[in-house]
Amino acid sequence: MKYSFIIFTSILFLFVSSCTKEVREISRPGEYSDVIFQYSTKVDLMNGEFEGNLTQAAMLEKGDFGIGTFNGVDGEMVIYQGTVYRVSFEGPVLPASEELLIPFVMVKKFMEDKSVEVNYTVSADSLKKDLLRILEEKDELVAIRIHGNFSRVKARSVPKQTPPYPSIAAVVELQSVFDFENVTGDIIGFWLPEKFDNINFPGFHFHFLGDNKDIGGHALDFELTEGVISFDFSSKLEISLIE
Repeated sequence: MKYSFIIFTSILFLFVSSCTKEVREISRPGEYSDVIFQYSTKVDLMNGEFEGNLTQAAMLEKGDFGIGTFNGVDGEMVIYQGTVYRVSFEGPVLPASEELLIPFVMVKKFMEDKSVEVNYTVSADSLKKDLLRILEEKDELVAIRIHGNFSRVKARSVPKQTPPYPSIAAVVELQSVFDFENVTGDIIGFWLPEKFDNINFPGFHFHFLGDNKDIGGHALDFELTEGVISFDFSSKLEISLIE
């Protein structure tokens, strides 16, 4: 049986640190949906639930921006501007075949609430600390897009598994790691507070997609030289479980 439920949070207001310049703040259209949709949970994924029955078409009805994987954890998924990309274990990035089903995904109809300009070189760890000073005292969910120039990006993908499925930790040990230098692209992902542990992975979860849509993966590390960070604050999380 399929279950779904919605977790409500309050609206988050972000104040920009002195290291960044506020670019713009925009209003929502009346018909805009503020829901983040998640299929399956962290616990199920950690327990080797690698087969779902969510289609890409059904997922895209819920959002045009997000991250996830495919049945058998067949590579990394990046959803950007309504197109689903698959980063293979071998490295190539291609639009995902429509027949590939999904065991885990987090997706939203992205529309920024606020964006800030970064005009200095910053490592991933330092940037996360800057953001944490703002976000760690909040209980809200945030979709985050970082578009810019990167002196380096370290990303990964994982190989497709077959039953009986191992743990996700065992799969990660088999990962391919890709090192990209002097690239332009997007860091795509979410921030979740600790209260969402077991439902999802708390903290930052980022995937990378190059501007030419030919490189990408789960973002392990990066250094941003300049760019724009866009925030889409969410007040609702809708979860649908694997049938």
